Amino acid sequence: MTIVPFNPSNTAQFQFNPELDGVTYIAYCPYNVYSQRYYLSIYNTQKVLQMNIPLIPSPDTGDINLTQGYFDTPIIFRASSNNFEIG
Repeated sequence: MTIVPFNPSNTAQFQFNPELDGVTYIAYCPYNVYSQRYYLSIYNTQKVLQMNIPLIPSPDTGDINLTQGYFDTPIIFRASSNNFEIG
């Protein structure tokens, strides 16, 4: 499992490069002012959007897989640690 700390900034969009199903992607977490929440947007290396979903935090007692239906590799956003758990 890979841990990625979620450290959003007011000056730059949060970005990381997860490996999902053996392929490296580009993940962004833009903030939507209208809905007042972050989203998880995953692009391939050609910058084509593969998925976009609200960033839903998982409690310590369970996992909400943000990539279910898109990828076999799970991405969990853990509320208590403010980390992404990949794999």
